[in-house]
Amino acid sequence: MTHTTNSDLPLLVSVDWLMSRLESPDLVILDARVVRQVETDGSVTYQPGEACFQHGGHIPGARFADLFNGFSAPSARFAFTCPGITQLGITARKLGLHPHNRIVIYDALTGAWAARIWWILRVYGHQNVAVLNGGLTEWQKQGGSLEYGIPADPKTGSWIPTPIAPRSFTSFPEVVDIVQGRRPAHLICALTITNSNSDAHCASIPGSYNLPYRGLLDDAGKLDPAAIRRETERLNLKKDDDIVLYCGGGINAAGLALGLELEGFRHIAIFDGSLEEWYAKTGLHST
Repeated sequence: MTHTTNSDLPLLVSVDWLMSRLESPDLVILDARVVRQVETDGSVTYQPGEACFQHGGHIPGARFADLFNGFSAPSARFAFTCPGITQLGITARKLGLHPHNRIVIYDALTGAWAARIWWILRVYGHQNVAVLNGGLTEWQKQGGSLEYGIPADPKTGSWIPTPIAPRSFTSFPEVVDIVQGRRPAHLICALTITNSNSDAHCASIPGSYNLPYRGLLDDAGKLDPAAIRRETERLNLKKDDDIVLYCGGGINAAGLALGLELEGFRHIAIFDGSLEEWYAKTGLHST
């Protein structure tokens, strides 16, 4: 997707930036928290973080953004599939989003969950959207206060999503075309690749580059511009290259999309079904 915007809102904002604008009437803060759970068999699952939002505290004035049921299509075959325009419109109205709002999104993990909602809002036409660098962890580290409980419902929003921007997402057949050389584009996996072939999330699509999203974070869990520059130079990526990102289910890919946009890359798309769809439709792990 090629983004053009007249917004003066940076793609990534600091805690200082947010603290100094916390009372701005056009500011909307979205809490994109999810809960990571390790099951008895060692598998990892994720659940909506609304209970943590209410009882564990949130940034003052924040509204809970449900990635599972509001910003994904809950009945879709693959996890975190992009919602349809009608569903997103309903979600946006309930959250009180307006066209003039400056929207800042955060989570309490790596920032990729916030980036996923950032991506969804952007591809549907809301350009005034940013991610809080370091998320809730950095907010608390710098002494930010918290609110508790369920906020009052905001007034109904007036922002209406527009049809998804062209080349925001890449379909399975289009990925096959890239793999088979019929379409020139770089496939990039945003996961850390291991040598295991027993887990689809540890495999990559043939011909892919590997640029793990987590490798772009510093020790404090913040996106590091120097790391982004170093890794894109390592892969010899050019700013005008067509790039298709994927991961296990489209989350880390969104984080990587944010990092690449910060570095000036503009022709970025996400393979929405990512490895979950690739494995389901090919029946093979590919490395």
